[in-house]
Amino acid sequence: MLRRKILILLVILAFILAGCAAASVTEPEPEKAQEIQEDSSSSKTGQQENQKRVKVTVTRVVDGDTVEVLLNGKEEDVRLIGVDTPETKRPTKPVEPYGPEASAFTKKNLEGKEVYLEFDTQQRDNYGRLLCYLYLEDGTFFNADLIRQGYALVLTVPPNVRHSDMFVQLQREARENQRGLWGLETDSTQEKQETAYIGSSSSKKLHRPECVWGQKIADHNKVLFKSREEALDQGYVLCKVCGGRNKL
Repeated sequence: MLRRKILILLVILAFILAGCAAASVTEPEPEKAQEIQEDSSSSKTGQQENQKRVKVTVTRVVDGDTVEVLLNGKEEDVRLIGVDTPETKRPTKPVEPYGPEASAFTKKNLEGKEVYLEFDTQQRDNYGRLLCYLYLEDGTFFNADLIRQGYALVLTVPPNVRHSDMFVQLQREARENQRGLWGLETDSTQEKQETAYIGSSSSKKLHRPECVWGQKIADHNKVLFKSREEALDQGYVLCKVCGGRNKL
């Protein structure tokens, strides 16, 4: 009788030890489990980033910073975020210096091509155009390339400011190296006569001292700059009425 009880206890003990061994083999280490979770999270983030970009075909180039694309079977106007190329299409205004060159550059790189659009906070402007960052199939960030090569000025319009700091840095480099429109001759006589520029902190527009629009800026929005370069390096854009492209 005693022998049978001992045998039963030994069998029970064997089952218990086998269960513990199995648990120790199948249970992942805490650090390893965390790594798997982080990898999974990283993968989801990457998928979300890819979902922000939409593949389209550029059907027509309007000018340096505006194109038409075919999106979901519909023609859409696209205005590139953060850049402003010289005007070529406004009926009431003459073609601005370096405008044709900027349009030709955009047409050469985009027309008829498949590209990727990426949105920021605001997806459309007041004219119903899509507001986008544009990427070529090889990954080239086209908005940035326009600024880097001197075909465009920085145009910062909140709330779409995701890449504004990078754009300002690229503009500084293009200006210092006199690329593109920065290599145009300046009106040095007028530049020497001016001791300050007036900027609006709300619109990021920069005006010459005599500009009627600069004089209308409210005191709490008014910012004075000693030079045009100082303002440009902070993302301000030259007023087209008092200076614009033809007096860079």
